[in-house]
Amino acid sequence: MEYKECSIGGKIYESVNDVRATMKKGSLEDKKQLHEFVLLLAVCHSVQVDKDKKTGKISYQASSPDELALVDGAKDCGIEYVEKYINFIQVADEWAGSTREFETFIEFPFDSTRKRMSLICKEIDTNDLIIYMKGADSIMFPRLNMDLALSEKLEEDLSTFAKKGLRTLVMAKKIITQKVFAEWNEKYTKVNTSNDLNKEDQLAELYDELEYDFEYVGCSAIEDLLQDQVPETIADLMSANIRLWVLTGDKQETAIEIGKSCNLIDETQMELIIMSSKSKDQFIKILTDKLLNPPTKPKMCLVIDGTTLAFVLEDDHLAKAFFQFG
Repeated sequence: MEYKECSIGGKIYESVNDVRATMKKGSLEDKKQLHEFVLLLAVCHSVQVDKDKKTGKISYQASSPDELALVDGAKDCGIEYVEKYINFIQVADEWAGSTREFETFIEFPFDSTRKRMSLICKEIDTNDLIIYMKGADSIMFPRLNMDLALSEKLEEDLSTFAKKGLRTLVMAKKIITQKVFAEWNEKYTKVNTSNDLNKEDQLAELYDELEYDFEYVGCSAIEDLLQDQVPETIADLMSANIRLWVLTGDKQETAIEIGKSCNLIDETQMELIIMSSKSKDQFIKILTDKLLNPPTKPKMCLVIDGTTLAFVLEDDHLAKAFFQFG
């Protein structure tokens, strides 16, 4: 994966060069917003850093390729993650001309339900207690405090990235007081050290207590490069008349564009049918229409989101009709 673009303050920066050019010659407001965004990328993650004792060369280890791409992107944009020890991390800030140190307290982990991660940390120089958060736009929007115009522009930019086949994450931050953190941490420590069977659910509720009313920082766009021979392999499978189902966690627009790039979707030969629906009745209407008016092209590609698929699978007759159609 590779960091490609970002949207900050209602503006799209299409490359690392765009970011660096703005940091050198842009307005004070643009510089401030970009600086905060790149700093968040360099600090809010679970990446491990290794430094060769002889050469001083830095390398990263990450369980998530997304996180690695963002940390590499931050480095290219001028803020390099350089060291982590116990509960402290250091970043080399080219634009500030200094090394900045953060004490890290608690990480709220990413999972398929939360679809976001958060990190509570304190910048040593300023003593500010900060919660950084990044996650899927559908999860992040309700937790952001931003005006309607910026919200609409962000949605537009997210759609632009998705149509390019780029994977997106929304970034945000929140300053909290020592009193708020101390009171929350007391509850967190009690739950985290317990043997309660509902421990994970209780922790999730505690995370939610702090994950609201955040300041929007920016949105990243990452390119997920295809492995070698993927388009050719899929084309061979399709030519053998094998039906393919692909499960993805991407936004629908992103999934469609990636499907085109890997030969899963060929609109010259296929009819692209969007079956994602807001209700079971709407899905039944779409399915009925397609059954009565079959596609005119020799092949078809169905696109359906998880919510709609749940409508289908809970009804045996509907499921049978859907799979016969597809």
